[in-house]
Amino acid sequence: MLTKKYLSVIPIAYKDEGNIKELYKRLTNTLKRITPNYEIIYVNDASPDNTREILGQLALKDKRLTVINHSRNFGAQNAFTTGMRQAIGDVVVIMDGDLQDPPELIEEFIKKWNKGFDVVYGVRRKREHSMGYFWENMYHFFYIIFNKLSYINAPVDVGDFSLMDRKVVEHVNSLPEKDRFIRGLRAWVGFKQVGVKYVRPERFSGRSNQSFLKNIAWARKAIFSFSYTPLEWVFYIAGFSVLGSISG
Repeated sequence: MLTKKYLSVIPIAYKDEGNIKELYKRLTNTLKRITPNYEIIYVNDASPDNTREILGQLALKDKRLTVINHSRNFGAQNAFTTGMRQAIGDVVVIMDGDLQDPPELIEEFIKKWNKGFDVVYGVRRKREHSMGYFWENMYHFFYIIFNKLSYINAPVDVGDFSLMDRKVVEHVNSLPEKDRFIRGLRAWVGFKQVGVKYVRPERFSGRSNQSFLKNIAWARKAIFSFSYTPLEWVFYIAGFSVLGSISG
């Protein structure tokens, strides 16, 4: 499927010691069906468990596996950024390390890329795990609000799991943002994009690292990064305050 092209895959890990070996096995089996020319860049975001040791053992046996260990927890978006800046592939895939992004879907991503698409992203058609009615609806509602407020159009129920052509990666890497929202940047740079629907499975091992506060921070980052509306609110509030002080 990729005879002369080089493929980079970037899984990120945080508290994923129970997922690493299974993901590595399924991922390498998938990649070997696609091309002999691949690299895996596993970014350990300073996981406090045995993630570092397990990845180190795997890397000793596989020269195509590179492990990057963050000095502290910088968050998923920065972990993806680290991997994207290291990747040398003509095609780059980013994915979570908990097996909720099924590695087998990469084959479908590659088929779309071969048809001329520069970005191929996974669309969560259904979730096997019981995240709860409230959070299911909150995530869906967030994307609706985000697209109302934002100056970009982000597809609904789409996460970070995606394939990007080299030129897209270079554009995203060149952007100056420090507090990054990858899926927003991916949409903002343009190019020819398409989604692939899939069922998001249950986490293979361990518990989710998400929390109410983390989700609020994530939503804030997305809206403030890609919407003029919060700045307009500040402008109006400041304006009314000035007018109030003058009239008073």
